Amino acid sequence: MPLNIKTILQLIVPEYILTGITFIAIFLLTSNQSSLSLLLVVPFVVYLLALFGFNAINQFFDAKMDAITKPKRPIPSKKVTKNEALLFAGILFGVSLVLAFFSQVLLPWLLFIIVTFLYSHPKTFLRRYLPATPLFGLTFYVIVPFLFISSYFGLTINYFFLVFFSIIIACVSILKDIEDIPTEIKFGLKSIPRILGAHNTIKVSIFSLLATVLAFGAILSINNLLFALPTIISLAIVLIAGSFVMPKKSSDKILKHSKILAMFMLVAVIIQLAFGITAFLI
Repeated sequence: MPLNIKTILQLIVPEYILTGITFIAIFLLTSNQSSLSLLLVVPFVVYLLALFGFNAINQFFDAKMDAITKPKRPIPSKKVTKNEALLFAGILFGVSLVLAFFSQVLLPWLLFIIVTFLYSHPKTFLRRYLPATPLFGLTFYVIVPFLFISSYFGLTINYFFLVFFSIIIACVSILKDIEDIPTEIKFGLKSIPRILGAHNTIKVSIFSLLATVLAFGAILSINNLLFALPTIISLAIVLIAGSFVMPKKSSDKILKHSKILAMFMLVAVIIQLAFGITAFLI
């Protein structure tokens, strides 16, 4: 069955274009040359193609599990065969590899691919372990973008913000496994949501975000009071988002539509951008 636009979008999960905000934030943190900002599209496209490839091949590996909790996905719904999904992922990885080679980001690209297969491939399947999702989440969505930008522009990595952004993404990533709890029970997988339950996982994510922003914002504000502004903005954003999902009835309603991860990924990248812009202005 040939791929069409709808099934392609379902395979690549285009919501992850949000990570472009992370690239902008990291660039602002590491460069004071705004004239280079248009060139940011090059490493981002390389990264995005690899990320889309990961999303497609992850559905290939997770087909049996998706049949339980995500039956409308292309493979379980038989809109796409496993071989078609594999071929499509291979094409995305191939194009991304060529671009990575010619744009000096081959090493971080290789790291991304290695992590992809360690996380998803049945022979390794590190996803089965409790801390896997937050650790791989911060690798995919923070460490690799930092390395892409550092390699492409020849910039020094800001390790303080690398740690800061990593913890933020780790706090959000634990929400990813909430919708997979039934699958995890059947296949004997462990995750934070399975152990704590969905609602308690949401609480942990929100309070961890608040504590992280408060701690790192306070440290930054000691050196420059301008950082108090993104700290206050970020705390307010987390509290507003949290107010929608903290009540159990509200969170249960949102969870049925699998929107909670997308909501807090947006919160995370806005936090990154707020601090990135402030660092750039300073």
